[in-house]
Amino acid sequence: MNDQAKPLTRTNVAEEARRRMGRLSPAERKVARALFTAYPVAGLETVAELARRAQVSGPTVVRFAAKLGYDHYAAFQQALKDELVARHSTPVRQIAARPLDHQDPVLTRAHQRFSDALTQTLDELSPHDLAGCVKLLADSRRPVTGVGGRFTRGLAEYLIGHLQQLRPNVAMAGDGPFGKTSRALDMARRDVLVAFDFRRYSKDTVEFARAAHRRGSTVILVTDPWLSPIAELAKFTLPAAVEAVSPFDSLLPAMAIVDILVAAVIDEIGESAEQRVRQMENLAAGASDSRRTYASKPQQK
Repeated sequence: MNDQAKPLTRTNVAEEARRRMGRLSPAERKVARALFTAYPVAGLETVAELARRAQVSGPTVVRFAAKLGYDHYAAFQQALKDELVARHSTPVRQIAARPLDHQDPVLTRAHQRFSDALTQTLDELSPHDLAGCVKLLADSRRPVTGVGGRFTRGLAEYLIGHLQQLRPNVAMAGDGPFGKTSRALDMARRDVLVAFDFRRYSKDTVEFARAAHRRGSTVILVTDPWLSPIAELAKFTLPAAVEAVSPFDSLLPAMAIVDILVAAVIDEIGESAEQRVRQMENLAAGASDSRRTYASKPQQK
């Protein structure tokens, strides 16, 4: 193993390359950017083909793989192949791969599995990306839109619901292709899109993110370790582990990321966040009193 880098703790080559960008030479960074542009296909090309794509020498490509912790280029490519398999895994495949003779009760397995997944997610969360996301989400001059897929829409709504209590100009994208299309038409350069997209990636979510990006909006992505296609255009990417007790991916670590974002945005906004929450509570109480008064009045026929 190359002594310049520790082995990867997960199969996401692109995320590891992003994390190590500051330690790469200028030529090696060109290889990383070439890889990101056509991920993961570019990394499955020969050394000479990837070098030609990045406009660097063959030895630079080999050094790039070594900087990521691989003994040789073939090991780098095998990691990408393994990642492709995992990226397209389905519940059916995961059921087939599960051992049938579980020795431990489900609560014991859940304790270990969820604890490991949460620890891995928090350990590998980039402080730079997290800080960048918080700056964007706390800036009330920048409208924020949330979007998610079949299951991850709930995560987006959870984040957006909290942000609406802390600052103005925050909304969910509409349901279905038409709702998302109409929202995409309204997005502009100052807008921020927070997209939640996990494996078996949502075509609607990916296309919405691409449309928003084309209109100049800044994209934040919360995704799994294998990265949604949205990662190619996201300014900041926050990956979350998905290991679960069932054959279905867990969103527990992703929920933790959302809670961390909310807490950090409150810290960033400061006193005005507290004032807005108090105002919303007062408005809600006033609306409740009005409804009770209206309900208590005799209704004329």
